[in-house]
Amino acid sequence: MQQKGVKVELINGSLCVMFAYDPDMVVRVKRLPGARWNNQLKAWQFPITPMVYKKVKKEFNITCMELERALTFQKVKLKHYTFKTPPMQHQKEALRFMLSQLGFEVIDD
Repeated sequence: MQQKGVKVELINGSLCVMFAYDPDMVVRVKRLPGARWNNQLKAWQFPITPMVYKKVKKEFNITCMELERALTFQKVKLKHYTFKTPPMQHQKEALRFMLSQLGFEVIDD
């Protein structure tokens, strides 16, 4: 069930969450990564990343179709690169994490 009175929109390159003032809701929003209050918009702003969107969506049970389309994982074939030494597991995991924040997914090591 969608959280009553909560609205999510893309505004000026940010994910914005709006609702009537409720101290409990403010506490919930502040727990989410990257939350900051925009007094002009009267909205909580978040950076647009897949991780943040998933957390906002889960916390408030809301969706933003425009953002869903923008964050759809993209498949890109990269040219083969030969490393002088093979990358270590933590390096692969760090790269996978960074790319996931941009909406990409590593599907083959």
